[in-house]
Amino acid sequence: MGEFPAVEFEQWQRRVERELGGAGGLERLAADTPEGICVRPLYVECEPDGAGFPGLEPFTRGASPVPRHPPWERLQRYAGHDLAAVAAQVREDVGAGVDGIWLSLAGEHTAAGVSAVLAAAFAARRPVSVMLDAGAHTLPAAAVTLAALRRLGRDAAVLRLRWGADPLAAAALAGTLPAEPETLVREAAVLFGYGGEHLPRARALGVSSAPYARAGADAALQIACAAATALEYLRWLGDAGVAPDVAARQIVFSFETGRDFLLEVCKLRAFRLVWSKAQRACGLAPSAPFVHGATAWRTFTRRDPYGNLLRATVQAAAAAFGGARAVTVTPFDALLPPGEVPGHAAGSSRGRRLARNLHALLQEEAALASPLRRLLSEASERRRQRLREGRDAVLGVSHYPPPEELEFPRRRAAGGGAAHTAAPAGRTRASDDGEGERAGRAVAGADGAGTAGWS
Repeated sequence: MGEFPAVEFEQWQRRVERELGGAGGLERLAADTPEGICVRPLYVECEPDGAGFPGLEPFTRGASPVPRHPPWERLQRYAGHDLAAVAAQVREDVGAGVDGIWLSLAGEHTAAGVSAVLAAAFAARRPVSVMLDAGAHTLPAAAVTLAALRRLGRDAAVLRLRWGADPLAAAALAGTLPAEPETLVREAAVLFGYGGEHLPRARALGVSSAPYARAGADAALQIACAAATALEYLRWLGDAGVAPDVAARQIVFSFETGRDFLLEVCKLRAFRLVWSKAQRACGLAPSAPFVHGATAWRTFTRRDPYGNLLRATVQAAAAAFGGARAVTVTPFDALLPPGEVPGHAAGSSRGRRLARNLHALLQEEAALASPLRRLLSEASERRRQRLREGRDAVLGVSHYPPPEELEFPRRRAAGGGAAHTAAPAGRTRASDDGEGERAGRAVAGADGAGTAGWS
């Protein structure tokens, strides 16, 4: 089937106005979002969007200039007072590919209980991140977590730890600050001080827009609340002697992505733009924020829970396209009380398995993990096709080859040993000094990899 003929924008505009009965048709097709943002009926490719390039300020198109592998961290949330049951869930999920655990430690927990959860997380013997959600009690939760790591003999300095201290989010949920502002500043300074000295990979602060989203905030208000919260934390820590540029790099921003796919993608991209400008206004060199995206609980339903699978797919894809560096997928049956549906307890094993598989579906089957790799592969195949057809030339090979095969000069091995000649393609003959063996390993490695760069 042939391609559609190209149509200029002016042709399309005239056709629209004719179909809609005169001038002004385009304005009638425009629509406003709940935030009051006008969405035009058509956007053309040639329009400059000011988004810049990935990895460069203002980071609208992403935090990294090169693709990550995997492109985002598979972060699963766990909650409950029975840490033994949580540990069993963590062991199952991490063994099946989860990259990080988001652990709710609301209430009192012992180092022994947390040790069981962390031991399950590290049983897979691969890097696993740990993010806490302890509400107003981040400092004691962090202390218990560090004690648990010491029990396990793990070096906390090499782990990706995110304490998630976010007292203003706790205040938004409870209606009041959990402590006096001076106390909150002191606790945050303690986390920063200890982390700066002992935990170079840890991030102390969290900024969550979830309380505001669940209360009805639209996308624009969520961005404003997140930026305002982060700036307030920079002020608090600045008063405690923490440099603002250091504090800014310690924040993890968490957003819930809702059901409006394009709007949620734009929300994460717009936030990076806003945060870049906010840092610049504070006199800082902008750094890319760490953005965590999670599917929105408020959009899930108890009636017909299987529809939640579709909601989770759209929302996780929005987080991925929006450039989130960690994504959490809520199990489709997480809202069901135990026993309501046969075989489906709240957060059942099946629900968590489908949540894990959703990451794989987006990263591998939908190829969100490797768009650049796919483009490079297609370009490489086009180049090979041109070489096969003789449309491109390789001098000395496809064009003007030598009249007869050239022989390489014989070379004496080191120390006066026997000489060796060039081996046929794909074979090597090791010399006494081991150069051939090393070269053989290098060639074999390159041949096995097939490419340089992302794998």
